Amino acid sequence: MDVMGTIDAIERECSDVVRARRDVPTGVLGHNPTAFRRMMEWLSVAARKHNTRIHLSELSAEQLKDIGMTPFDALRESRRFFWD
Repeated sequence: MDVMGTIDAIERECSDVVRARRDVPTGVLGHNPTAFRRMMEWLSVAARKHNTRIHLSELSAEQLKDIGMTPFDALRESRRFFWD
């Protein structure tokens, strides 16, 4: 089972997940704006994964069955670290 594929599908379907990108003022970026932007992108992705895993842990057994997961799979996925 492709768990991350499932997480991505849940994220697309969940209306509670807000995808907001903020523009960082150029003066804040310092000498290496590319590295800073990559770090901010990574943090944004990690936060979305964390939020999606929280939503996954709140799904009922019937909803989990609809997406092809067991309650055990959902519990295991929801306990992963945000950077994983």
